[in-house]
Amino acid sequence: MTYIDHRNWRAIIISCLCVLVLSACQVTCDLEQPPLVPGPVKTGSHFSSGQFASLSELLSQLDDVDVLLVTDHTLPEHLNMGTGGAQGKERVFIDPAATLLARELNNLGLNSFTLNVEDMTFAKGELADKASVDFAYGEYDKVLQRAVANGITIIALHFDADIMIADGETVANYIGGTQIIFDPDSLSESSFKLGYYLLHDYQVLESLLDAGFRPRPGYRHEFRFQANQTLKIIGDSTGGGLLLELASQEQAMRLYRSPEAITAALQPSLQLLARAISDFRWQLSQSDKKLSQQ
Repeated sequence: MTYIDHRNWRAIIISCLCVLVLSACQVTCDLEQPPLVPGPVKTGSHFSSGQFASLSELLSQLDDVDVLLVTDHTLPEHLNMGTGGAQGKERVFIDPAATLLARELNNLGLNSFTLNVEDMTFAKGELADKASVDFAYGEYDKVLQRAVANGITIIALHFDADIMIADGETVANYIGGTQIIFDPDSLSESSFKLGYYLLHDYQVLESLLDAGFRPRPGYRHEFRFQANQTLKIIGDSTGGGLLLELASQEQAMRLYRSPEAITAALQPSLQLLARAISDFRWQLSQSDKKLSQQ
């Protein structure tokens, strides 16, 4: 007859029970631990060209900027040399949209900078004559060039014209709307990627359409290419650069009645745009890390 040492069995059973108790304690401890959550995102800073007394001071600040928002057009009260945009008052609509986008970017931890052409006289006077307009745009372009050299992401915000049709014609010469625009002679890989992501991955134009802003016919799913001085400079940025028409200006007024209400309607799309830019800047940073490790 085989002898069974019951003391060994008892030891084994006790050991198993101890393991089960310890495991249960571990589970309980794990449940009591607070979940791991990301730390709060540090709010980014915003700068505006009107804060600076000289071009050199402004250019130095660009070293700390992630995203440059450019408004391109002159203000309605300044000399309009074809520079006032849609109906000569495009800035009335661009400026509040740029302010809102800057805030959304800052909330995601990005430093933003808004560039306005009238600030490029550096308090030497308003844009009241051709010489002052030409000088201001010359300085404006220098800021764009430095931003490109710094690899800043550059977004030109615009509002488009509405429907143009000549008397006696049955076909419109132009139907404006939302679109993403590049200069055909200036398109970096980063600019193309950023535009593609906005158009197809994040579907920013579809978001604008949800607010009622029609896409320009033929460009709902395609880029538009046209010669443009700002785009000729910013399209080369390794941080990406493009022009975004947010809406047909007249259509936007017909739908929402005021620049303030239009900006409120744009809020979801601008929030989406900010997130897309933030994600894109993160992607660029990962590429830079890989290059530095090679």
